Amino acid sequence: MGNAPRNAPYLRWSVDLTVAPAKRPALRIDVSAFKVLPRISRGCRMRGALHATVVAAMLGPASLSSDAIASDAIRQSQIFTFQADQPKTISEEALASKVRRSDLILAGEVHDNPHHHRAQASIVRWAASDDRPVIVVFEMLNREQQSTVDEFVANGGSVREFARAVSWEERGWPSATLYQPLLEAVFAVNAEIVAGDLPQQVVRNVGQGGLDAAPATLVKRFALDRALDPGIATTMRTIQDNAHCGLIPEDTLPRMVNVQRLRDAALAEAVLEAHARNPDARIVLIAGSGHVREDHGVAALIRAVTPNTATLTVGLIEGSSEFDSSTASRSRKKFDVAWVTPPAERPDPCEKLRQHRGT
Repeated sequence: MGNAPRNAPYLRWSVDLTVAPAKRPALRIDVSAFKVLPRISRGCRMRGALHATVVAAMLGPASLSSDAIASDAIRQSQIFTFQADQPKTISEEALASKVRRSDLILAGEVHDNPHHHRAQASIVRWAASDDRPVIVVFEMLNREQQSTVDEFVANGGSVREFARAVSWEERGWPSATLYQPLLEAVFAVNAEIVAGDLPQQVVRNVGQGGLDAAPATLVKRFALDRALDPGIATTMRTIQDNAHCGLIPEDTLPRMVNVQRLRDAALAEAVLEAHARNPDARIVLIAGSGHVREDHGVAALIRAVTPNTATLTVGLIEGSSEFDSSTASRSRKKFDVAWVTPPAERPDPCEKLRQHRGT
């Protein structure tokens, strides 16, 4: 699920450990006009600017809305990096430069915050702005869906048709309309799409049986058989407790942590395999902020395996309207960059969970 403060996000655990996620209110955006062009070939990429021009010409004025929306998200937010553990505001141009100096960009999100997907759209476009190929790994897609994704991208279609093809909402994710700016950017730069998550049955097996049930390759590569540092273990249990509003039994938390570790490792593996397959490409991971963290998430696993690879973690987090630096300060050991946006408008998910559980 990624990072989830007690009063926010999106309760997405479906491993038979807790209740099903509450239905989230959707931001309705008409995406029927947005198209993905058929992929011409992996060895014959259209240059980013030309491809975007062709897309704009095909789609007409409606396609310009995504850039305007992304710019609006930037104007309503602040971007911080850290010097001597102190937050320092940087411009979008400075962040774009950081993206272009990186091979792996891990872009964390709160799943139901539309500002975050608009910001991720900018990150994808920056990643492609110097004409390097881009591969985007999605937490929202599992590996059993890769052939469906490849077939769809080869043939082309709308964002709505893509969401239908991969059963986006049926699998528990917020409405694909929230992700429209991001998906449009992915299609516009002709990025390859990689399904990063594991099949649900594998996740369920680990949730019920522990990490002994995890794929052996993941266990070996990312040392999942080693006990966590006690401080990290406490942090991860607290995250899961907060994400579920303190309403799940305490003895369930270690199993939730096992699932988080498994999915972190799967996403790290997907990123590294994409990079190994095409070293010239920039890899962008789209996942919950809790997955990309430097202290125990995908970033930590990647740095342990390949410390010399240029990796950038961008944590999209929700802050107050004042965007004071204290919000960013709480992220100083979690991300290279904290992108603080307005919070999403949402009802209290904890109240819905309490009602569901009758508490």
